[in-house]
Amino acid sequence: MDRWLARWASWLGSAIVASSAACAASAPPLDPQAPATVVQLQPVPTSVPVMATEPVAAEPQPPVLAGAVLEVGGVRPGMTIDALRQVLGPEAKSEPYDAVRATWEAAGYDTTAQIEFLVGFDTVLTYNEGNARTTHPFWSIFAQDGRVSVMKLTKYVPGTGPLSNTGFPPSCFLTRDPRGIQETFGSRFIQVESNTSGHTSFHFLERGITVLTKDRQIAVFDIYLPIVGPRRDFVAQSLEPSSGQSPGTP
Repeated sequence: MDRWLARWASWLGSAIVASSAACAASAPPLDPQAPATVVQLQPVPTSVPVMATEPVAAEPQPPVLAGAVLEVGGVRPGMTIDALRQVLGPEAKSEPYDAVRATWEAAGYDTTAQIEFLVGFDTVLTYNEGNARTTHPFWSIFAQDGRVSVMKLTKYVPGTGPLSNTGFPPSCFLTRDPRGIQETFGSRFIQVESNTSGHTSFHFLERGITVLTKDRQIAVFDIYLPIVGPRRDFVAQSLEPSSGQSPGTP
């Protein structure tokens, strides 16, 4: 117990320093955290991959505001496309759903198991040519019914500011150590690993974020509205892919 209290006190001190005043507002008690779910993808699967659970020791979790929506640089899921363009400026190009799906499937992706397609969109606005009016490295914005459904930020897009400044306190930022993912978002996630690409994706559905790691760095954020209830169960089951691709990659 003394050892657990010492670890909890150490985490609490760093969280108070790193978190903003808004995040310091009183939060409702957290539900008990479920074990992480890990999916191992094989290069050429001969059967549907098996979802296996790995026990995760109970850890104190960061404060979570009920219904919180993640935001980066004034952009957040649910905002209108008109409001988005006021922040980022005009997109480099715009593509409809069918064209995007065809491109992804031609590249070998199972679009029924990709978080972007599971969240849903009808248009993709691309900002990966460095023309966004922001210091943050936005790759693309997935939109549905005139509103942002998924926002993708990645270390592979050169921004005007340090990549390590894009992320969430206390320690989940682009290019930084993947250990910061659980330190920031907790242990309730679905983990998908790709042996072919070397990517690992951590899907925090209730938190509204998928974090992809590559070469021992945090590489990509896919941010969307929190997914809860029966829809969360459907998306979680669908993230068991039938191909060797890793969800969340651009």
